[in-house]
Amino acid sequence: MSIFQNRRSGWLWLLWLAAWPATAAEFVGSAACRDCHQAEYQAWQGSHHDQAMAEAGPDTVLGDFSGVEFSAHGVTSRFYRRDGGYFVRTDGPDGELHDYAIRYTFGWYPLQQYLLPLADGRLQALSVSWDSRRAEEGGQRWYHLYQDEAVDHEDPLHWTGPYQNWNTRCAECHSTDVRKRYDQSTRSFSTTYEAIDVGCEACHGPGSLHVEWAEIPDIGRPAAGDYRLVKQTSGITPREHVELCAPCHSRRASLADLEHTEDDFMDTFLPSLLEEGLYFADGQILDEVYVYGSFTQSKMF
Repeated sequence: MSIFQNRRSGWLWLLWLAAWPATAAEFVGSAACRDCHQAEYQAWQGSHHDQAMAEAGPDTVLGDFSGVEFSAHGVTSRFYRRDGGYFVRTDGPDGELHDYAIRYTFGWYPLQQYLLPLADGRLQALSVSWDSRRAEEGGQRWYHLYQDEAVDHEDPLHWTGPYQNWNTRCAECHSTDVRKRYDQSTRSFSTTYEAIDVGCEACHGPGSLHVEWAEIPDIGRPAAGDYRLVKQTSGITPREHVELCAPCHSRRASLADLEHTEDDFMDTFLPSLLEEGLYFADGQILDEVYVYGSFTQSKMF
């Protein structure tokens, strides 16, 4: 190709870029990032973000499903396999023993929980969890999350209750672009997500426009800094960087579905402060507060 032709091609790209429609970015999946960001992609694979949630299978289930039994608070649960699937026999919403299929794994280390389907589109996190630490560290065993507290089927903390509901309590921070889709008239869920795990677009936002930008020849590509990312992570302030992680790494109340916008964290969420039972008196973590609150209230911040 001649220099003239190369320049002409570049000008055509610039003209096309100027006429680029202001369409909304769409999700394309983490695999679309791999070719240009190989080191980051390899670091992400097998990470806790990658393993935040997965379909139950031989490569993802860590627990012992060989027919073992575990007893806690007067209930004996049995973990077993059948027809290639994973199952547990445990107490249901009526207090009686029932058999449930393990639909998904939830987390990886130091513990792994399991999601079981109930009626009306609900997924529930079983309170009997697998300690995935090494045996010499006390792991490789089943244990109850509420070891010192009797939680029966009438307690909202029971695995069938509202506090263990995946759709509203867990989903948006373990998968990418979760939509709860709750129907108030039927009191049912049809929850969806773009990716089952926490992928690249969970933090950067939908990447279709960025991929289009990356495919433009160098001569016609916009200047550095205009990466067409919904969430820009290069050149942001330390405070902005912390708040990028805050929606999922904080104990907070949500005012709306988690969106990929440039809004301030406080516009959408109400973080828990130094409340009794959540923090020690000096601000250190006591309960599940997910780091953000204790960090921002510390001298380090």
